[in-house]
Amino acid sequence: MAQGKGCRVDRAIPKDAGRTGGGLAATDLRSGSVGTAEIGSGDVRDEGLSGGGLGASDLGPGSVGPSEVIDNSLGSQDVVEESMLFNNTLNANDIGTGAVGSAEVADSSLNDEDIAQLSIVNFTGTIGVVQAHDCDYKKVTGLPADNKDHFVLTPEVTTSESALIYTPKWDASEPGDVWIQVCNVTGAAVDDGTTKFNLLEIDAE
Repeated sequence: MAQGKGCRVDRAIPKDAGRTGGGLAATDLRSGSVGTAEIGSGDVRDEGLSGGGLGASDLGPGSVGPSEVIDNSLGSQDVVEESMLFNNTLNANDIGTGAVGSAEVADSSLNDEDIAQLSIVNFTGTIGVVQAHDCDYKKVTGLPADNKDHFVLTPEVTTSESALIYTPKWDASEPGDVWIQVCNVTGAAVDDGTTKFNLLEIDAE
């Protein structure tokens, strides 16, 4: 057919040209020239290749979001380290219940204030004379109102007496106080004068 003025002859496009590597590029196709069911799965992926033949270069920035990722399909190897949050940017809301155990806590990274309700360091207690085969009690005040907790009491070596035994005692009838029981196990009175202590109160409930 002769081409007259105002007429156009379109090139016939074989149905399988794109699938068989017929050499057509995107610029060879005019708008609307590819109809429904003209492109099959073989034209966009190859099941014989890892990932169907698609790589990162085939995906546009931001084209993969949470809706494109199968639940529980990602592991630690799939997460880029630089994409994680560092420098104290995580808080309690970012950590699931029971997600942090002893394995996640670095050795020697916790201090007494991290595990205790109260920590008193290097305070001085006046003990005085403790009679032979007797015990005396000294009160420490100003503790949290609910003092039915565990107490760790450590006497300082140079100001305490080796003949005396120091034991913390709590009294349910006196909230906010703890007693230091000082017992003399020898046959003679011991003058302890003043002794320095460290006291740790750990929540029991």
